[in-house]
Amino acid sequence: MFDPAPDEPDEWSAEKRWGDPERDLPKVPEAPSTRDTSENEVSADVAATFWGVVFIVNIGLFAVALGPMLVFFNGQWEWGGGLFAFGVLALGHAYSRYRTFKRDQEAKEREGDGDATAVDGGGDADGTDDEGENPVDAIDAADTATSEEAAADGETTEDGGLTESWSSDRAATERKR
Repeated sequence: MFDPAPDEPDEWSAEKRWGDPERDLPKVPEAPSTRDTSENEVSADVAATFWGVVFIVNIGLFAVALGPMLVFFNGQWEWGGGLFAFGVLALGHAYSRYRTFKRDQEAKEREGDGDATAVDGGGDADGTDDEGENPVDAIDAADTATSEEAAADGETTEDGGLTESWSSDRAATERKR
């Protein structure tokens, strides 16, 4: 119906200026797919405790943050102080639930495993190593022998303090005076 005027420019087109981007640009590789997490799922007991503690911590943090703001900005000491105290109690309760759950899980692990290792990573459930010796006693004996040798040589201890031989020499000097 209308013919374009011969002196009018053509309509602007990005494809005319830069070409067809789908055809001209290089192909970008796809991101790798996510791993299968079905084998990493936790028990219902752990999940319920986790989400319960998360909920309580969120409430506690909200109350601990909002309470002082009510006091500072509005002068509402009763509401602000109450909210702050409630938040502190909620955070304490969340910590208590966490510690109780952790203690119960450790007790279940010890019950289920007859020769459970100690918390420090070595030894049997009775606190001894495979030879029947208590590792802590062996370390104490080695420390005692080392300190006696150092005392005989008049050396200082690791923390820079003087050994027993120096203090006994000092005591002998004091007695002579």
